[in-house]
Amino acid sequence: MDNTVIFYTQIVSVVVFLLALFGVYRILISQKDATIELLKERVSILKDRLENEGFDPLNEALSKRVTHLNEELGRLNEDKETNRELISKKEAELTQATEFYHRLQDIHMHLSGMSVTYFCPLCEEPTLYMVDAKVGFMGNEEKNFLVKYSCGYSELNKKKASDCKRLTTNKVL
Repeated sequence: MDNTVIFYTQIVSVVVFLLALFGVYRILISQKDATIELLKERVSILKDRLENEGFDPLNEALSKRVTHLNEELGRLNEDKETNRELISKKEAELTQATEFYHRLQDIHMHLSGMSVTYFCPLCEEPTLYMVDAKVGFMGNEEKNFLVKYSCGYSELNKKKASDCKRLTTNKVL
């Protein structure tokens, strides 16, 4: 064999190797792009499902759990002496579930736009004490929206209903 034949076969083999490597690379890139598109479609489907379902299934499950725990606690209270330990455990579980349910309700109110803020507009007290809302979407139902803060300030339908106790005590001092 001639040296030129060996040289050209080596060049051809290097070119074929590079083309094969480029082909494998393109296949991997197209697979990655297809995976990205599939994930984008899944995200859009899950967003649509979340918008349609909202917080209702979670709220229903938590309210059923609280009701069930209350019933179980009532049954256990009838047999107090033998089940003291179990009663205290169930009471702790009930308070934990109730607190979680109330926190979820507050977050749901905040995310739905019904709760404007978690801070008193006058003294900036950071805790929300109570939110009571009666909203009608159909017909002429009245819309009541009561927000009470732990400082005593409250608003009914975005109008001042009671004074801020923290602000009045600071003025007296």
